[in-house]
Amino acid sequence: MLLFVLGIMDIIIAGVLWISSGTPFPGNGIVMLLGIAWLLKGLYSVLTAAAGKFFFDVLGILDLFCGLFLILSFYGLSWHFFFYAAFLLLLKGLYCAGTDFVTTFLRGA
Repeated sequence: MLLFVLGIMDIIIAGVLWISSGTPFPGNGIVMLLGIAWLLKGLYSVLTAAAGKFFFDVLGILDLFCGLFLILSFYGLSWHFFFYAAFLLLLKGLYCAGTDFVTTFLRGA
């Protein structure tokens, strides 16, 4: 269930990041909070993977970059490659939410 919720949040963050690739959100507090939350989520993922001697946590690094890009959007900076990060995060969110939905909710069917 937690993976499903985090997948849905990935999809929401990807949408916000996708929009911010064309128009930044200067001064928007929600974008800043989402950026800080995703930066911390990515940092937690990378650090726990490194503690387990797995140094190739690409999905955690993607969360780090997306959180950083949202924080940059809060400060009025936006580049066209935010679109590509948003697309990758969207794919990750669809995969996580879909996998958890199938294994949790459709398990008994």
